[in-house]
Amino acid sequence: MDQIKGLLILLFLQSDITYPLFYASSMEEPFESQFDPELIALVRHYEEMLHQKEHHFFDVFEYEDIIDYYIYINDLPAALKCLNKALRQHDQHPLILLKKAQYLIHTRKEHEAIVLLDELEHADLPDADFHVQKGNLFSQLERSEKRSIHIKKLWKQMKTLIPLMSV
Repeated sequence: MDQIKGLLILLFLQSDITYPLFYASSMEEPFESQFDPELIALVRHYEEMLHQKEHHFFDVFEYEDIIDYYIYINDLPAALKCLNKALRQHDQHPLILLKKAQYLIHTRKEHEAIVLLDELEHADLPDADFHVQKGNLFSQLERSEKRSIHIKKLWKQMKTLIPLMSV
């Protein structure tokens, strides 16, 4: 599934589209229906924890999903709050730091995002995720030549995954 998501993101990066990649198939559908029910349950669990002023453990991947959800719905204050909690629980974890870079890109703090992504370049990260964020950043900065470099790296990686998807 992650490979398909990567291909869709790649197609998105190669175009000049500026609207969200995923959207509800019908405007009449409830907003939450476009999300996986497990994600909605996870976000509700997280929000209940905040409401009750409790502290629960969430693994890195759960935090990634929650932060992605908030960024997707453009609730950037909630994304930042979740990001800060994730950084406290998983200090300096590369995937959480990559989410921080994504947040910085969305909040147009490009210089901070460049510095962080440069620091993460040699971290143990999924290449596709890293190149998507670099591509997003350079696209936002209108640096098409650097954006193209990261799109090509992402495309090269995705081409090696396509045969694995048909197995």
